[in-house]
Amino acid sequence: MITPGEGERIGLPSTIMKILPGVEGNVSDLEAPIQADRTRWHCTSDPERLVRSFKFDDYSELITFVNDVLTHQYVTQHTGALSIQANEVMIKAWTKDIDRVTDLDLEYTKTVDEIYQDVRFKHRGMR
Repeated sequence: MITPGEGERIGLPSTIMKILPGVEGNVSDLEAPIQADRTRWHCTSDPERLVRSFKFDDYSELITFVNDVLTHQYVTQHTGALSIQANEVMIKAWTKDIDRVTDLDLEYTKTVDEIYQDVRFKHRGMR
C-alpha cells in the first residue's frame, strides 16, 4: 500500500490519495482539486479511473510509446485501456477485478509516465 508520505514523494495529489484504503488526510486536502502541475493524470469517479492523454509530435514516437506500454502490461499482467486518435493516446487505469483504482494503478501510471519521458527523450535525441 502507498502511504501518504510515499504519495507525496512521487507527487500524487491528495485527491488521488483519498481513494486508497487506510490513507488519511484532512477534509480540506481531500476536497482540493488535482493540481495540474503535480500530475497530468486525473481521477474520475463513477466509474473510478485514472486518466491521462499523451500527445506526440510524430507517429514513430506514438508507435514506440504504445509498444513500450504494451510490453510493460504484458510483463506485469496489469493493463490499462488505451485508445488512439491521430497523434494522441489516452490511457485509463483501474483494477478490473474490483472496478476501482488501487495502488497497482498508481504504480502503473508512474511507469507509463516514465515510458513517455524515455520515448520523448530518445526521439528528440535522434533528430
